Amino acid sequence: MKRVLMVSLVLAAFALSACGGMTVHTDWDENADFTSYKTFAWMSPPAGETHASELVMNRIRDSVIAEMKAKGYVEDEENPDIYVTSIVIIEQKTDVSTTSYGYGYGYGYWGGYGPQSVDVYQYHEGTILLDVVDAKKNQLVWRGSGSKVVDQSSGRPDKIRDAVINILSRFPPQ
Repeated sequence: MKRVLMVSLVLAAFALSACGGMTVHTDWDENADFTSYKTFAWMSPPAGETHASELVMNRIRDSVIAEMKAKGYVEDEENPDIYVTSIVIIEQKTDVSTTSYGYGYGYGYWGGYGPQSVDVYQYHEGTILLDVVDAKKNQLVWRGSGSKVVDQSSGRPDKIRDAVINILSRFPPQ
């Protein structure tokens, strides 16, 4: 049962849809000549490096391949200019908020009386990392990440596709 819950959460993380508050960050090697990259190939992440099921990783791979082709890159598994790979991370987060209900006077930490309410909210944040590696130098040249709070609907193929499109909208860097 614990495995089923984790797989569901992992599925959710991959969706990280463009709408709904996904935060995207990118970083790149400023010395890399992105105009020289014309071909790409998918590179599977190292075993144990991702929290995703094979099903979800296949959805990410298919979305990456489709988006790279839409950007004009040619898939070439034999002699690519760049490799694209992905890692998925799921983190449990906690948010705590305190609300005071009371009366009184004073300043700072002193004064006032009444009850307090403390609310603790636990949630899962999923992050998709997309890495672009120069195939000849075997060197990371670009990383994009998308993070968002995930839910049960996040694992749908359309959500995964939207997340990948949103992250890759910043590749190549301008």
